[in-house]
Amino acid sequence: MSRVMLTASEARLKSLQDIYVLREIRDLEEEVILAAAAGEVEVIITTTSTMTKNISESGYLLATEYFNAWNGTRDDRQKTLQMSKIIQYFSDLGYTIERQINPGTQTTFQWILAW
Repeated sequence: MSRVMLTASEARLKSLQDIYVLREIRDLEEEVILAAAAGEVEVIITTTSTMTKNISESGYLLATEYFNAWNGTRDDRQKTLQMSKIIQYFSDLGYTIERQINPGTQTTFQWILAW
């Protein structure tokens, strides 16, 4: 008899809401391409992705949820897994990727990618 229940891995993948992960990856990829074309070897993304919005931008509240999940003040396994998937994606491509508190907001983070 074939199983009808999802495995834990399958359930986790479904819960990631892959559209957020895909959009974040594409936003970061675009910034890398632009920076590399300008001769840079690092890019800091502070406002141009879903997870890095500024106070005055649409989507800021969602970005603060990611920040709070990252710094541990919000227990949100889904957002933590999404960020981990993004980090793994770029790490697998050979990039160094990290998050840092956005000094302009103190309530969101910025991505730093280096190659």
